[in-house]
Amino acid sequence: EPIWAINKVDPRAYQDYLVAQLTLIKKLCADLLPNYQIKLFYGGGVNAANATQVKQMPHIDGLLIGKASTDFQNLQKIVG
Repeated sequence: EPIWAINKVDPRAYQDYLVAQLTLIKKLCADLLPNYQIKLFYGGGVNAANATQVKQMPHIDGLLIGKASTDFQNLQKIVG
């Protein structure tokens, strides 16, 4: 995650940047580790308001949920 995106609520501001970086990471991993399927997880300020959008971004295989996981109802909205 880019340093300037930490604690941002809305990932749309840097979605193009994230997709470009994730694409690069996936390609590098495929080139360097061709016998492995690498999974990428994103955890940059994921919350109930943006989780659906983040999950739909290319190359994101899962979410790392930080602060949002401390409230069960909020967590339920994210994983539900």
